[in-house]
This record gives sequence, C-alpha cells and structure tokens, in this order.
Amino acid sequence: MIESRQFRVYRQKFTTPIMTAHGQWNEKEAIILRKEDSKGKVSFGEISLVNGFTFDRLNDLLPRVENWCAKGEIGENKLIQSAVSSLDSEIWDCSKGNQNYKIKTAKLFRKDYKFKIGDTIKVKIGIRNTEDEVKNVKGLIQQTGSGCKLRLDANEGIEMEDLLLWDEAFKENKEIEFLEQPFSGESIGDLLKIQSLIDLPLALDESIVWLQDLSYFCNQKWLGKFIIKPCLMSNWDRTINFISSNSEKTIVSTSFESPFGYEAVLRCASYSNRVAGLDRKLFSNCEGEFSQHHEEILIPYSVSVEDLDNLWASL
Repeated sequence: MIESRQFRVYRQKFTTPIMTAHGQWNEKEAIILRKEDSKGKVSFGEISLVNGFTFDRLNDLLPRVENWCAKGEIGENKLIQSAVSSLDSEIWDCSKGNQNYKIKTAKLFRKDYKFKIGDTIKVKIGIRNTEDEVKNVKGLIQQTGSGCKLRLDANEGIEMEDLLLWDEAFKENKEIEFLEQPFSGESIGDLLKIQSLIDLPLALDESIVWLQDLSYFCNQKWLGKFIIKPCLMSNWDRTINFISSNSEKTIVSTSFESPFGYEAVLRCASYSNRVAGLDRKLFSNCEGEFSQHHEEILIPYSVSVEDLDNLWASL
C-alpha cells in the first residue's frame, strides 16, 4: 500500500465571539492534514490559526500544504511543522494511550454560566480599565465563593503598573490560581525578573509559543506554570516529553481546534496532572462536533480514529 496524504480546509464560526486583549475573534480557521501510511494506519494533524498567536494567512499556507501532499518540502513554518509532527506522534497509537484517564477542564467565563463548587474558571483580562476589571473579579469571587479557582488570562494585554495593581488586589487571595502572560511574549526577561518580586502566581503562554523552547524556561528557573498549546508547538514528541516530565506545572490548553485537532490535544492532556484548559462551549451545537468533546469530564480516545475518519469523509 502506498502512503497517502490529504488535507481539508476547516472554517467554523464560534457560537459566541470571544473577546481578548488581542481583539474580537469570531471564526476558527485551520487546515487539517490526514496521512495513511503503507500499513493502513491513519493519523491527523492540524495547522491551527489563532488570533493574536499566529500571523500566517490560510491561503498563504496552502502551497506548502500542497507540497507536503506531493511529498515535497514544507519549509520553516512552525504551524506546518506542528501538524506534520502530530501525524507521527504516539497519540495515534492506542496501545500507548491511557484510555481510562479522566480530564477536568477549566471553564471560560460567561455571564450567563452557572458555576459549581470545584470549578476552575478562566477570566480574560487586559481588555478594559484595570481598576474595573479588578472590581469585576472581586465580585466574581464573592459570587462563586471559596469553592472555585480563577485563572486570569491577560493575553499580553497589561503593563507593569497594571500587574502590580493585580498583585496588590489579590496577593493574599487563594482563589486566584495564577495570572497568565501579562506582558508580550518577547518580554521574557521582564517576566523572569518580576516573578520573584510579586506574590501573585504567574503562568506563561504566548512566550512559550514565541520561543518554542520549553527547556529554556526551566534552565532560567521559571517558578510559575506552563500553558501549552500543542498545535502551536513545532514538535509534538518534544512537547509530550516535557509535559510528562513536568506534569504538575503544565496545563494543556486548546487553541480552539477542529474536532480532529481537539482530539489530538485532549490525548496530549492525559500526560498532565493539572486541570486542563479545554473548554469547547464556543462550538456547542455546531455541525460535526462529537458529544464526547462536550462532556463535563473529558476522556481521551473516546473519539476514535475511525470516528474522525468518518467525519473526514463527510467534509
């Protein structure tokens, strides 16, 4: 049997636009890769375009993807490299996967959502005036009580003086799990310096995608958490090894992938011991979605390669 390579373009509007410090995001765009090797094994990879994280245009990537299908060169592009490395990852080998692992995910804050005791809530900040946002978060803590944890996601949207305001407001508050990526991804030096000067725990996200070298942060003695979006990392094997070795410090996060990429990320999340960041409410009731991806407790491998292949055939 000859190895076959194919791709599909994926576009899906969110049920509700998401507002971040990078602006409003209305629709997910991606390119899905499918490979069937000479032994008939099928695997998938996703070129995941993300507002504020990636700056490639879908149409500009298509010639490289067509080259990949023809077994030609793909060039130096981390998104394509990520998708191709996913195809050969162990996540597609069910014999190596933990099919009984149960994953809890943080929930993206929405005003109409009724949170329960034990929930982890992700709140986007850096969008409006800092004082107003601090007030809103204090109100949310009062509303949810001490039974919930909050993750504050700045998406590079605040300055040093803003971070100090957040620290002063919540430095003794145990409900705040961490504040994620306050400064720009390139400001790694500032993040490494400030972490020991404030009490509020921090987490890295955009900096990880920008540098593409997780070991660097460990060598520099980063004290906080790592938010890892596997579809934005150029090498899946290296990423999985890092997550496995740092399972208490890594949070596997969605970049709002298609069902193909999401299942891959969900399987990747089984290597972490932390509450994941895999809320998929933005795709609720959308065509092609799997109900298993919208459960309260997520189970990797509950959507099989055969399920994904049937979806592929319907596209």
